[in-house]
Amino acid sequence: KCKFIESLMLGIPMPPLFAFTLDDSGNMELIDGVQRLTTIQDFVDNKFKISKLDLLDKLNGLRFKDLHPSRQRKFRDLSLRIFVFSEKADAGIRADIYNRINSTGKKLTEAEIRRGAFMNNSFYDFVLEISEGKTFNKMFTSAKPTSKLRGEKEELVSRFFAYSDRYLDFIHSVKHFINEYIIDKGLSFNKNEKEVKKEEFENVMHFVNLHFPHGFKKASTFNSIPRVRFEAIAIGTNLALRENGNLVPKYMNWIESEEFKEHTTSDAANNKNKLVGRIEFVKKCLLNIIKKEDLTYQE
Repeated sequence: KCKFIESLMLGIPMPPLFAFTLDDSGNMELIDGVQRLTTIQDFVDNKFKISKLDLLDKLNGLRFKDLHPSRQRKFRDLSLRIFVFSEKADAGIRADIYNRINSTGKKLTEAEIRRGAFMNNSFYDFVLEISEGKTFNKMFTSAKPTSKLRGEKEELVSRFFAYSDRYLDFIHSVKHFINEYIIDKGLSFNKNEKEVKKEEFENVMHFVNLHFPHGFKKASTFNSIPRVRFEAIAIGTNLALRENGNLVPKYMNWIESEEFKEHTTSDAANNKNKLVGRIEFVKKCLLNIIKKEDLTYQE
């Protein structure tokens, strides 16, 4: 209930309601949206407190009556869409329509949620812009089309900047870590920093395209980019380039080493040690801190 109320306050569009007319008097039977309408009514009637919100956390512990009058007024002015079917539809048609409505929905990805939540965040606007960059899209072309359409590019770009700047501060939740970073950057993001970060991202994409035979993929035949592999290569490369902007790798077959496979085989997205390990492994290999003879390879 609270997440739904938060979504409405953030301006995320609510899916339409569906109803049938019962008779000529205008009475309707709601077939999809009862929980949403009930939640709205209960909230306005002060039947529950807001809790456990991530983005609008300052509202936690408040009921509708506790909100500022302007926020109450804005909430009351929200528009709802409703599709009404004719009363001529019999029970079989109604059941078919209900099944169609409730079998086609998909849970929003974190990137899709951010797109709605951070509409006025200058840094996230920059993330969306960068995710359409020419070199990055060229390297992303063989990723799964559904992932591409549902925010996977923005997710990777967000992780690139957040981990590049703060990977040592990561604690547990990827979602919260990324969101907090975007919120913080949006408060002070300016034109100069935009140019610096854009150049940094493009330098990494150019470096990976030049020196990694398959880019971020495991092989040319693979049709997706594992997030852990992207994190290791992209962020490890970025950290190495920060230390040596004229870097030319002494060897690259570490990509085939048992150590690199171990670092990027298991996701463990919420494990700080594994995140730091895979990023710094790539960085140290590129800077020749980990030398070729230090690694093991499958016979």
